[in-house]
Amino acid sequence: MKKPHILQFLKYNAVGILNTTIDITTFAILTAMGLAAEISQIISYTLGMANSYLLNRYWTFAKKETPTHKEALRFIIVNLTGLAISIATISLTKITLGSTETGNTMIAKWPVYTIAGKALAMALSIGITFPLNKNWVFKK
Repeated sequence: MKKPHILQFLKYNAVGILNTTIDITTFAILTAMGLAAEISQIISYTLGMANSYLLNRYWTFAKKETPTHKEALRFIIVNLTGLAISIATISLTKITLGSTETGNTMIAKWPVYTIAGKALAMALSIGITFPLNKNWVFKK
């Protein structure tokens, strides 16, 4: 990997850490307040997504041109894809870790399935959104 690409990847990860902090903090607060994990995910992901767009556009990928509707639409498509993957992952993890074989009786406490689902969702989402953002949304 060439040096400019490495620097770009490091910046993307730094932005990702901030996005993740915003996302996880909001998610934890909302779920602790009793909001459903899936609804909490939509809200927390959206806040992280807004931060991601601004910082990745102007800092990571150093776009100087005026933002276009096409770019914004592509960013939204990429991130809605990431959101759909993360919600599905959280829901499946919740069902898998939180249910017995005979029904929907919850056998796991909130931190077990919620944190496991969130961590897996983040990993899957990053694996899809980074290449799409780099090569399609913010392509130079």
